Amino acid sequence: MIAGGSPSDGPVSTRIEAGAFTLACALVAWRSWGWSLRVSDQGLEVRNFLRSRRLAWAQISRLSDGWDGRDWLLTITDHAGRSIVSTASTDNADRIDFVVNLARQHQVVVEMSTDSAAED
Repeated sequence: MIAGGSPSDGPVSTRIEAGAFTLACALVAWRSWGWSLRVSDQGLEVRNFLRSRRLAWAQISRLSDGWDGRDWLLTITDHAGRSIVSTASTDNADRIDFVVNLARQHQVVVEMSTDSAAED
């Protein structure tokens, strides 16, 4: 029975579909756990859901922040005008101050709306 398949095709294909769905869910969960904003003397590494980017401080022209209605976000703009939004940012004042101070040491323009970062 080529056209209809055999009766045993149903459970096997169902198990394959369930396995594929489980694998897809695991990959989504694994990638979402990897969201981060890593800060160092060398630059920033932004790991968002679909993509990761590393930028040396020399490549960064500006840091700015804002709200998307739910979360605080950090926007990193390079010298070509491309912006990267870090969805793993935090509104923790100490963390913001750390990023801002490093950026200023590397002559990056900082445009932050937070009180602690706005102080010079």
